[in-house]
Amino acid sequence: MKKKQSMRFGERKGAVIIVVLFLTIIASLIGGSVLKYSMNERKINRRHFLRLEAKNAAEAVVEYGFAELVSRFESRSSLPTNELQTNPLSLPASTSSLFTYGTSGTHCNVNPASMAMFGTMVNVSREYIDPTDPANEFDPMKGKTMDLYEVTVYGSATATDPLGPPITTYASQRIQARDAPLFTHAIFYNIPMEIAPGPTMDVIGPVHSNNEMYIQAGSGLNFRDVVTSAAGMHHGPLPGIGKSTSNADVTFRDGSANQVSMNDGSDWLNSGMDEWRATASQRWDGYVQSSSHGVQKHNAIGTTDYVPDDPDTAANELQNPAHDLIEPPDSAAAGTTTENEKLANKAGLYVYVDTATQNVTLFKDATARNAYFASGDTSGVVTYVDDPARPLISTTAIDYDSSVTNVDGSAYAETEHLQMIYDQRWEKFVDMYSVDVGVLREAVHGTGTGFGNYNEASKTESSPGDWNGIVYVEMSSPGISQGDSNRAPAIRLHNGKKIPNRQEIDAGGVDGFSLVTNGALYVQGHFNADGSISAASATTPDSGESPAALMADAINILSTDWDDDDSFDGVNDRTADPTEISAAILTGNVPSDPNRSGSQRYSGGVENFPRFLEKWTGVDFAYRGSMVALFESEVAKGAWGKSNVYSPPIRNWGFNSLFGAGNRRFPPGTPSTRSYRRVDYHELNQTAFAAALATMVPSP
Repeated sequence: MKKKQSMRFGERKGAVIIVVLFLTIIASLIGGSVLKYSMNERKINRRHFLRLEAKNAAEAVVEYGFAELVSRFESRSSLPTNELQTNPLSLPASTSSLFTYGTSGTHCNVNPASMAMFGTMVNVSREYIDPTDPANEFDPMKGKTMDLYEVTVYGSATATDPLGPPITTYASQRIQARDAPLFTHAIFYNIPMEIAPGPTMDVIGPVHSNNEMYIQAGSGLNFRDVVTSAAGMHHGPLPGIGKSTSNADVTFRDGSANQVSMNDGSDWLNSGMDEWRATASQRWDGYVQSSSHGVQKHNAIGTTDYVPDDPDTAANELQNPAHDLIEPPDSAAAGTTTENEKLANKAGLYVYVDTATQNVTLFKDATARNAYFASGDTSGVVTYVDDPARPLISTTAIDYDSSVTNVDGSAYAETEHLQMIYDQRWEKFVDMYSVDVGVLREAVHGTGTGFGNYNEASKTESSPGDWNGIVYVEMSSPGISQGDSNRAPAIRLHNGKKIPNRQEIDAGGVDGFSLVTNGALYVQGHFNADGSISAASATTPDSGESPAALMADAINILSTDWDDDDSFDGVNDRTADPTEISAAILTGNVPSDPNRSGSQRYSGGVENFPRFLEKWTGVDFAYRGSMVALFESEVAKGAWGKSNVYSPPIRNWGFNSLFGAGNRRFPPGTPSTRSYRRVDYHELNQTAFAAALATMVPSP
């Protein structure tokens, strides 16, 4: 019996050992599996981390490419289409310190030496940002025509793995530099925008201000397109100028083309109110946007932000940088973006007026002007043989014979004098340098006397003539004439029903005409318009009409009934006749100033932006164009609001459809603003990346 029991105990002991051994094996197998699983998970996690780091680095590469492109665009007016082939994008050596994570062998590193950045060619197109497209609902540039420079940047980055093969990721991003011609706006203000019309006013076309907007109306004001401000929008006048508030309705368009009031029934809506961003977005569907919606300042290329000016300082000061665009060349600044953007340096006919001697010299361009004054080189001086009865530029009084006709066939008025006037607003005697637009047209078209050594053909690849549609007039001293501080020089345009336009006679010729001066400009009679005024005159071009622009320190409108002799008399003796002007105007204003007295505190607002010197009561002034208040006037600094200057016309004003979506035709030399947008970001595989790079010529 005892022996049996001993055997049973031994059997049990052996069985326990077997069980323990079996469990140990199972535990070992499980432990090994867990360890293997853990190591795999660690490897997967490490590889996943590496992939994220490489992805982030590739994204950073294309973001650097974006910044590099912006830097290039900011330093130049435009980029050539082969820019990225002749001057490829590249990463600086300093990136070696930006993408290192730990030390090799212990942590994962993104290898800067393996990162790459390339770009495709720049594509240029002109597009209209359709405001009815839902994708553009909150695009601040909707409703405007843009010149798009498109660049696709490709980037790659490789992350090294000390325990495995490297991981490379690829990415691309499409970037747009968007140039908006200033005249794609019905109204563009670089200075604070004030508008307070008495009669009902409809504003047709996009409106933008780089500064605050102060909006009100005496009888009604309706904005029928996109309105944006890079600052705020307020109902009522600019504070501190003593102007009362008018409470007639102000409406803005919404996405369904309804006019929706700025008043919600209990109060006026302003950008300073709580929930303005959401309220404006819901009420007007993106047709009203301010800085709260992300609207940025759109400075003209080559200029910087406007800062309120000191009216007692000279021209060309840093606080008023946009004024540079209409100023003469500055050899010390040659090559800068500002200098490249000056209209003087773009002109195909350069007129120099010596205001001390009243001598006028014509040059082929700014280069010829600079050579003449630097070394006396006369090779670029333009010779023009005047018809004694019809001079191109007149500085003396002329009584025309009735047998002499305007370019449209009508007779010159025998009482028309072209010499000196008294500007009641400026409070100066003004010596007129009167340009006969009809004579210039005949010269450019080859039907008149013409220029002796000037190729009137348009500047195109097939016909590289001297004429490019831009005439610049430099006043040597724009505020003083013949050394007398009470006298000032100015340019007057007359006989301008038909403007120079080479495209009329040459399909490849320059389209339109622009006149620019650093001084004051007066436009007498119909300009680029037939004078047949109707309700459609505000927006609809005449048959065969060309795009035109007038750019000056100040722009004054003189009616078809203007007589120089009457300028010295009271306003009741200066009665206007109906006049029609079709031209974009880029000019200055005298801003509101609480330090001035009475009504002169007010700038006059958009409703008084073009300057007048006649009694227009009950008389039509038809204006078709684009109004750009780009700077403070530095020459003609007479404030608005003085007595005996003028009475306002019946305003038949509108946005010229030539500048709109259907036509997109802008005057020669039109300045633009520039903004940037990231359009697409894509992760690519190696095959797609290689295929994209293979399309580049030459390959990077």
